Amino acid sequence: MTATKATKAAIIETVKSAISTPAPRLVPRLVEFRHISTLTDEEMNQACYGFEVNGVLFKTGWADTEHYSFIDVHPESSALTIQDLKLLLWWLEQGDTKINK
Repeated sequence: MTATKATKAAIIETVKSAISTPAPRLVPRLVEFRHISTLTDEEMNQACYGFEVNGVLFKTGWADTEHYSFIDVHPESSALTIQDLKLLLWWLEQGDTKINK
């Protein structure tokens, strides 16, 4: 397993751990999240997203904005709800979500 795959796998496990942590959740301690960018192709109605999880930069592939949402938090906020964490996990598990070096 390459270093980037191992890093992505470790982040995925951290997010899974945050989801399963019983209340009161210490989510901000486990997962520090920041939405960095949204690149939109209006003509194709698609977008790709840049974000950071625990200091690791990621970039998604292109997705249909009508059917796929992204985490709706303010850039300065890192406190994610369980639904946000599940959505983040889904994005991280997509094959075209890569570590952005």
